[in-house]
Amino acid sequence: MFRKIIDYLNLRQAGGLELFFALLMILSAYSFMGIPLQVVLWSGLFALLLFKQNKRQIPMFKPLVALAAFVLVHDFIYLFIAKGNLNAYIMQIFYFGSIFMAAKVFDIEKLKGSLNLVALISMVGLLYQWGLIAAGGEVRPIQLPFLDMGESRLETFSVRPSSFFMEPAAYVAFMYLPLAFSLIERKFIWTAAIILSEFLTTSTTGLLTSFIVLIV
Repeated sequence: MFRKIIDYLNLRQAGGLELFFALLMILSAYSFMGIPLQVVLWSGLFALLLFKQNKRQIPMFKPLVALAAFVLVHDFIYLFIAKGNLNAYIMQIFYFGSIFMAAKVFDIEKLKGSLNLVALISMVGLLYQWGLIAAGGEVRPIQLPFLDMGESRLETFSVRPSSFFMEPAAYVAFMYLPLAFSLIERKFIWTAAIILSEFLTTSTTGLLTSFIVLIV
């Protein structure tokens, strides 16, 4: 039974930079000894991808190029018009740069397995929170040991589970990638499990975007 699940979700292939990338979605919201992990980890991923680049030719995904160009140009102008956040703009360059380089470095099977592993663990956390809510309690994001979470998150309780993510919308956003891969590979049981977990967050974003993804 467990072996079938492991093989079905490509969990044996999870590891390496691909797993590091999958975990970034959770770890980026934390800090360690006052140092924001978002800056450290994304900068580290950017450097590792830059170092490990190979000559594999991957056609550019034009919609992503258009999105990157629009966001970067828009936010560059916004920096001067409305005194935007320069640090946030620099991080966007790291985000898009990492994504474009990852296409030439990541092993697709390892990426699928890594995303599915983090998704599965996140689902377990979500079900745990739902158990607390069903018992009449309230929840907040599950805090990882040895890492610091913002005080506003620690002090805020709600009846909307988000597992290890800072808010339900962040959980749903992470699930887009494993959801897309499950549809491409026609693993509809896994697709159903992901969508059900998104619904459990009671996120309006989850309801709408899951419906759109299924239609597309």
